[in-house]
Amino acid sequence: MPKSMEILDYRSAAAIPPSQSAPVSAERYAPYLGKYSVPEAPAERAAIQVIFQNGGLALDIPLQTAFELKDPDTDGVWFFKMTGRHGVSFRKDASGQIDGLTIFETVMAPRIENSAPVSAEIPAALQPYLGNTASR
Repeated sequence: MPKSMEILDYRSAAAIPPSQSAPVSAERYAPYLGKYSVPEAPAERAAIQVIFQNGGLALDIPLQTAFELKDPDTDGVWFFKMTGRHGVSFRKDASGQIDGLTIFETVMAPRIENSAPVSAEIPAALQPYLGNTASR
């Protein structure tokens, strides 16, 4: 155990100058912000909110936390920053306004080879797709 300690350099977060990059405008994310209903959820979780946080979108789920989202990929999916397995996609109405969202989890289920019996009733073109799946 040391008898004494000397601080050689100290900087608080407030003392660190902000980055020189241009500030992110919340206007870019405005069409997505707001509350979304989750009818099948219990009452205490019946509404989730999309908020602007730390320069981007975040999904605020009641009784959990606000999950920050990466900007959308080429398919329009906004993946959670903390994991690439969960994501959000936004639905647009006929006029192009955001009117809903889908939250999903990506689960890989590799096929277990030769795990399904081949029936003569199944067309030959579909038989390569038969089989059970397993999660890892």
